[in-house]
Amino acid sequence: MIKKLLLLLIPLIVLNCKKDSIDNYKPMTVSDYMPVSDKFKTWIFDVDEITFNSFTQKTDTLNYHLIEQFDTFFLDNLNRPAARFSQYKRENDSAAWEFQLNFYKIILPDYFEEVKNNVRYIRLSFPAGLDIIWDENSRNSISQNLLFYTFINQDYTGLYAQYTNAIKTESEPIFNNFEQRHVQSIYAKNIGLVYSKSIQKRKIGGYFDGFERTLNLIEVK
Repeated sequence: MIKKLLLLLIPLIVLNCKKDSIDNYKPMTVSDYMPVSDKFKTWIFDVDEITFNSFTQKTDTLNYHLIEQFDTFFLDNLNRPAARFSQYKRENDSAAWEFQLNFYKIILPDYFEEVKNNVRYIRLSFPAGLDIIWDENSRNSISQNLLFYTFINQDYTGLYAQYTNAIKTESEPIFNNFEQRHVQSIYAKNIGLVYSKSIQKRKIGGYFDGFERTLNLIEVK
């Protein structure tokens, strides 16, 4: 008799567990990985940059800090909610912050669009999946740059901190005698961008012109 009761109870327990899992399931959203609110207003990055000048045939190595500060929400010309940010730069810890530019972030359920110097970039496309591919430059006049996810909801150890539930986007690397191009970005849940590396170089007159830039998040507050 006890054995029969146990056999009857097992399916009920399994069904209840599945129901609890469904009820507690919360799908990933763009705002999880690019949060903008009164809670987080300032992101500070350490930047390493190498610039290549085909005219002077010189290479310069730079290290500096960038700060991105959230200002206010507004509706853009397409009536979409947008967030305005200001970017500042300093050469070292003791230097004063110098204003660089204002830019905008549009964070919607299915994509994250960033507008810098009137150029629109699609940084994230959702739902996230390892089979998702999109053109970062689909809303500007720059040549196509296809992005895809290389990991989703993994732990990531950054230069200054460890993060859980991180996602990584990447472009197909192009490295040849005439051009070098590759982009990687890592976003941590409830934090935002924590790492990026961008290589944009093109050979002109036998010398590369462009840059290699790496950002690591120092602090968010």
